[in-house]
Amino acid sequence: MNSQQIKICSICKDPFKPFNTMQKVCSTKCAIVLSKIPKKTKEDKEKMKIMIDNTTTVPQLLKKLEFEFNRFIRLRDLDQECISCPKQLTDIRDFHAGHYFSAGHHANIRFNELNVNGQCRECNTHLHGNLIKYRPKLQNKIGVENIEILDDIAYTPKKWNKEELIKLTKIYKLKNKIQEKEKNN
Repeated sequence: MNSQQIKICSICKDPFKPFNTMQKVCSTKCAIVLSKIPKKTKEDKEKMKIMIDNTTTVPQLLKKLEFEFNRFIRLRDLDQECISCPKQLTDIRDFHAGHYFSAGHHANIRFNELNVNGQCRECNTHLHGNLIKYRPKLQNKIGVENIEILDDIAYTPKKWNKEELIKLTKIYKLKNKIQEKEKNN
């Protein structure tokens, strides 16, 4: 460990130089205080999670789901072509999850995997989705029938509730773990 690295004691909040990377407190006195703090049980952690879920707003949950869903799309479409142009999508940090029907105006299919595809930054941002070239490539990818289904359901109003958003976030976190394992093997 770098001897110059300074930590903040988790009990008294004073700065100190730790002897090892696991050290959380600056002195024996603070270590005794730390040892008397009861450990959180599994039940306590579940109660805390429920409390956090109850205090989290729908917009906050939408943001969490959007992060996981977009990550899923990027992992799924890694090493494929942009849905609107021939550019290869080789790094998940360098391309977007581009919506055919915009997320802002079509809440019903905002998280529909058929509606969202890997798209280079230029097409998604600078060309506003490059929709003229998006549709033919989308048609080749998912078929005419699925595009017609998207067309039919895109304008159906949707109001998300917390339970749906929490459930979908968990699903996409799990899907992302599975995809990451597959990509690493």
